[in-house]
Amino acid sequence: MGSRSLAVFVQLVLTLNRSDAYALGPFLLPSDVRANDHETHLSTKQGKARTDPRVPRSHGDPRWSSCDQSSARQGSQEARFLSRETSGIADAAATTAARATFPPSARLRSKADFEAIYARGGRRFDDTYFGLRVQQNQLGRPRLGLAVAVKTMGSAVARNRVRRLIRESFRLEQATLPTVDIVVAARNRTRDATPGELRASLATFWNRIKAQCATPSEP
Repeated sequence: MGSRSLAVFVQLVLTLNRSDAYALGPFLLPSDVRANDHETHLSTKQGKARTDPRVPRSHGDPRWSSCDQSSARQGSQEARFLSRETSGIADAAATTAARATFPPSARLRSKADFEAIYARGGRRFDDTYFGLRVQQNQLGRPRLGLAVAVKTMGSAVARNRVRRLIRESFRLEQATLPTVDIVVAARNRTRDATPGELRASLATFWNRIKAQCATPSEP
């Protein structure tokens, strides 16, 4: 083929669109076009091969579904158990706190209350540091009265210290005491006693009251 014929042929090829070029044969296309087209064709096939249909949940293993439901039920039961246990602990703590308080209803305040206890006699308990008068009441709880005189303890600081110690000891024991009115009078030796000695003295009194002053209906 002469140079003129070759130039005409090349011009013809360049004027053809891609579809016409495919019709004439892949050998008429440039090598880079054939390579790109081949890669595109392979990429499309590989993409289709990797695309898998999603397996529906209903065709999954039923054992997994039952396992999930069992775990959910177990978790719910454990949560309810922990909730009940926490509630029980909170109720017990609230009950203990209520018993450990020292409200006004647990105190003997009026002069008439003190005179009634001394007039009726009741039981007497004495040791080196304190003298107690104990009388039954019908109020359903023990009550405490304090007789800490100035001539016995001296300064207000010393009197308040002893009062706080007696109240604290009674507060911790009141839940186990019988329903009685108790008047605790401080003696002269109390001024020089240590807090440990006074607490031990009061603990002995509470035990004696429990043993000797409980009514038949009380434990």
